[in-house]
Amino acid sequence: MATRLAINGFGRIGRTVARIALTRPDIEIVAVNDLTNPGLLRFDSVHGRLEEPVTADDGHLVIGDRGIPALREREPPAWTSTSWSGRPASSPTASPPGPIWTRARGAY
Repeated sequence: MATRLAINGFGRIGRTVARIALTRPDIEIVAVNDLTNPGLLRFDSVHGRLEEPVTADDGHLVIGDRGIPALREREPPAWTSTSWSGRPASSPTASPPGPIWTRARGAY
């Protein structure tokens, strides 16, 4: 049974985690939550070009033939023991950015 992985934040670290997970048949990415362009996964100045095509379509990040729910939640749901985009996500969860800051909450 594959480990189900949810990724909160698709910046440098989140994209790297996704690239590693895509090479592992024992890891299934169940959802990605990010407010930026998920297409940045396709081209990377450090890791190079991802061989599989990457597109964003109707709320999904499509990598090759895999459709992964792509959320744009500023306040993401709990990552474990709850449903994330209708799919249960169990540990682990990659959450590289930590808290999501707003102007009202201030900056680091």
